Amino acid sequence: GINAEYGENQSRIMLESAVLLFILVILAHGTSTWPSTRLIYPPSGILIQGVGRATNITFDVTGTPFPEERKWYKDGEEITDFSNMNVDESLGNLISLKFNSLAKANEGVYYMIVRESKNTQEASKSLEVRLKVSFLEAFQDNGGTDPITVQLGGYAVLPCNPPRYFATTPKFEWHKGGTKVLESDSVYISDITGDLVIMQVAPNHYSADYRCSIIIDSLRDGEKLKQGPPISLIATGSAASYVPPEMALAPQDRSIDAQMIETFRVECAVNGYPALPSIRWFKDNIKITASSMIYDLQKRNYLQITIPRRGGNPSGQYRCEAFDSTRTISRSANIVIQTKPILTTGLPDAEVKKAAESTLDLSCEADSIPSPSYRWYRNAVEIIPDDIHRFVDGGNLTIINLSAQSRGVYQCEAHNTIGSTISSSMIRVQERLTFVIRPQDVEVFLGRAATFNCQGMGNPGPTSLRWEFNGQTPPDNHEFTNTMENQDTYTIPRTLR
Repeated sequence: GINAEYGENQSRIMLESAVLLFILVILAHGTSTWPSTRLIYPPSGILIQGVGRATNITFDVTGTPFPEERKWYKDGEEITDFSNMNVDESLGNLISLKFNSLAKANEGVYYMIVRESKNTQEASKSLEVRLKVSFLEAFQDNGGTDPITVQLGGYAVLPCNPPRYFATTPKFEWHKGGTKVLESDSVYISDITGDLVIMQVAPNHYSADYRCSIIIDSLRDGEKLKQGPPISLIATGSAASYVPPEMALAPQDRSIDAQMIETFRVECAVNGYPALPSIRWFKDNIKITASSMIYDLQKRNYLQITIPRRGGNPSGQYRCEAFDSTRTISRSANIVIQTKPILTTGLPDAEVKKAAESTLDLSCEADSIPSPSYRWYRNAVEIIPDDIHRFVDGGNLTIINLSAQSRGVYQCEAHNTIGSTISSSMIRVQERLTFVIRPQDVEVFLGRAATFNCQGMGNPGPTSLRWEFNGQTPPDNHEFTNTMENQDTYTIPRTLR
C-alpha cells in the first residue's frame, strides 16, 4: 500500500505500517530445572560428634545448569572464616563442609544456598543441619561425701553426680573396690542420672569405695572416661522380717528428642523384703501385656521403649505398679516424644506454570511434636506477608495477582525445636505476548529510507521476530536489525512508488 502525494518541486511518499506485519513467534524452550540440594550426610538432619573429631556435612547439589554460586551459612550468617573447616567440591555434585577438629564453637545450624548463576535471582535454600559437639568434663572434687547409711533389707541410692557433659547415649558404670558392679534384679544403674540403686541391702554390700564412671564413646581415647570420687555405704541393724513395696527409683517425666535416640527407658526400681514385689506397666491406663516392637518388658527395673521410625508415637502417661500379697503402690510419668516435622502435604516437585494476574495457592502441611511453625522463601529470601503474599491456615501461602516478578524458586520450611524439613518448587508465570512498541505510520520523501520499530514481550518471551511486506516475505534489499532484546528495526533503504 503506497499513497503518493506530489508537491510543487518534490514528491513525498507515506508508507502505511498496516502492510508491515510484525509477528512474534514462540519456539519451544529447552527444559531446565531449578537448583536444589539433597542432604547426604548426616541423613537425619542432626550431626553429633565428639570434641576434636573430624566430620563433615555433605549435600548432593543438582540443577540444570549446575548452580554456579554455592554459599554456606551458620545460624543465619554466611560463613566467611574457614580457618577450622574447608569446602570440598572434588566429588562432582557432592559438596562437603569438612571440619578437621571439632570445637564447641562449631555447634550451630548449618545450611547452603545455591544459585544458578551470580547474575540471576533464582536460588534455593537447603535443609538445615544441627551440629552438636559431644564433650565430657571432669568430676568435681568436693572433698568426699558423707557415708550413706541404710537399714539391712532396705534400699540405698548412691548418687553419681556426673560432671557437665553432652552425649546422646552416655554409659554409666560403678565399681566397688575396683571391681565392676554388675546389674541384677536388686541392683540397678540409672540410665538417666547414673545413680546406683541397691535393693535388699545386705552385709556384702558394705564398702568404702563405690565409684561412678561415665563413658562417652564418641570422644577420643583418654577423654571418653571420667571417674568420680569414692562413696561409702554402711548398713545398720538387722533385716526386718517384712518390708512392704517401696519406690526406690520412680518414673520421671521426660521429653525425648527422637532425632538423637532410638530407644529409652522408663525406670521403676521397687524394693521389698523378703521378696521383691511384682511389677506391671500401663500406658494411658491400658495395661502393657507383652513385649513388642515398641515395648520390652524383659528387664525388671525399667520399661524399654523403641521409637518406631514410621507410624505411631509412644508419647503418653506411663504408670509403674508394684505389688505383693498385701500392698500395691504406683507412680506415673508423662513421656513426650519430640519429633521433627514430616511433610504431609508438600510443594509439587516440578515446575508450576500459572497465567499472569491469576492467584496461586501453595499448600504445605507437616506433623510433629511440638507442632511446627512455617517459613516461606522465594529465591532463598524469606517472604514477609504483604498485599501480594498471604499466609493462610498455618503453612499455606496465597500469591495474589501473579506477575513476571513472582517467578522464582518457592520453598516451604516446616520447623520446630527438634529440626526442620523443606519442600521446593519452581514457579513460572506465563504472560501472553503483547506489543511494547508497535510499528507506526511514517512519511518519507520518495527515494529516502523508511524505518519501522517493533518490540514484543511475554513470559516466556518471544524467541524470534518475523516481518511481512504486503503479506509476503520482504524483498531481499529490505534490512532487519535486532537493536535490543525482542526488538527489531525494519528498514526500506530506498522508497519507491
